[in-house]
Amino acid sequence: MKFLTVAAVAAGLAIAGSANASVNLVTNGSFEDGLNGWTLISTGSGQGYSPTVVITTDGIGRGYPNGAFGEGVAADDAAGPFQDNGTKAVYFSSDVPGESLTQTINLSAGWYEVGFDAYVPQNGYNNPNDATFTATIGTNVWAPVLLKGTSIGASNWMHYSAVVNVADAQNNVPTSFTFSATGFPAVDVLVDRVYIAAVPEPMTWTLMIMGFGGAGAALRRQRRRLAAI
Repeated sequence: MKFLTVAAVAAGLAIAGSANASVNLVTNGSFEDGLNGWTLISTGSGQGYSPTVVITTDGIGRGYPNGAFGEGVAADDAAGPFQDNGTKAVYFSSDVPGESLTQTINLSAGWYEVGFDAYVPQNGYNNPNDATFTATIGTNVWAPVLLKGTSIGASNWMHYSAVVNVADAQNNVPTSFTFSATGFPAVDVLVDRVYIAAVPEPMTWTLMIMGFGGAGAALRRQRRRLAAI
């Protein structure tokens, strides 16, 4: 998986998301409505080629294109700021580059949390070749991460996120998620709960934390005074 930095602010890929994330600016980020709201751009062809599809994640094994080549995929249970009870995820499984899902969004200047959940099926993880997954906003790209070279492992939903800064308001910003295999056959990946959401700027977080800490200290002092009475 490749991940992104915005406006030259380095933001490392991190597991787990922020509880401060607000409204999701991505349309149909959980893919419960199939690929509605997304544009699929494909450059894949030839041996092992299988276009990106939306499959059901209910633990039941189904053949492609209705499932992950017979392997049952459990529902997304990763901890992130945008939970849902859905049983759909987008499945990238092409063995030749590449498959990209894109939509445009409007961004005001400010800080954003960007993230999604990912799952690598065991049968895909066992394939000899690696693959990357790229998340981008406009011309800003997260550093590349190999699917078999991350802590995600096999048959395990993981949440990935980063906090990024947009210096100036931008309209119709292209947002894309691109899967690129390094050969045939290659590892594949399911993606769910894609989101981009405005969050307080870091200074605001610091003030909030200090405020909570001060309130906690005051409460403890009050309890000690009451206990002494």
